[in-house]
Amino acid sequence: MSTTDYTGMDERAVERKKAMNKIEFTEELHGRLSEFNQQQRAKIINNYATIIDDQIGDGRSEERSVSTLGHLDDLAKIAVLDLTPVWQLVLPRKKDLSLHRTKIMLLSPLILLFLFILLTIHSVIWCGILFAFTVNNILIIGGIVSMALAFFLFDASIIQGIIVFFCGLVSATLSIFFFSPTKKLSRIILRLKKECTRSIKSYFI
Repeated sequence: MSTTDYTGMDERAVERKKAMNKIEFTEELHGRLSEFNQQQRAKIINNYATIIDDQIGDGRSEERSVSTLGHLDDLAKIAVLDLTPVWQLVLPRKKDLSLHRTKIMLLSPLILLFLFILLTIHSVIWCGILFAFTVNNILIIGGIVSMALAFFLFDASIIQGIIVFFCGLVSATLSIFFFSPTKKLSRIILRLKKECTRSIKSYFI
């Protein structure tokens, strides 16, 4: 493609027309992650490499798989949002302390309140997820124990044994029935949490 084809296009439009393979993509992304250490870079790149491999396994071409990931600058920004703790973005840096001491003193209560709210939301989300899986585990363990106990009750009372076995079977069935929705709901909640965290962090970058 000649350079005249790029006239009037911004840099992103030009890059979208350049189909990259997996190696080219990882090299370009590596160059945009200069603020991270080598271990963090490797983690980010391996994550996207895995996504590319999965899409190739589904029948997509290598270039198409790379193009679906989005723009490299956006991916680099997402990496910053994901790997940088909120407090590092919210709290002022040491070099700014002397210049904005008054402003910092005025905003400190708001910053602390903001961090407290984030911590509370984070705790509530994880408590909800743990509660859902705990209930599911109680159902399946209770069901297995009840069905095992029913065999011992058959000798004393067939009716009691049948009732206990039936209750255990219902409990185990419910745990199996609710496991997949619970797992899926947990993934949705965690994904929403990640997106919300990214949105909040983006205001401080």
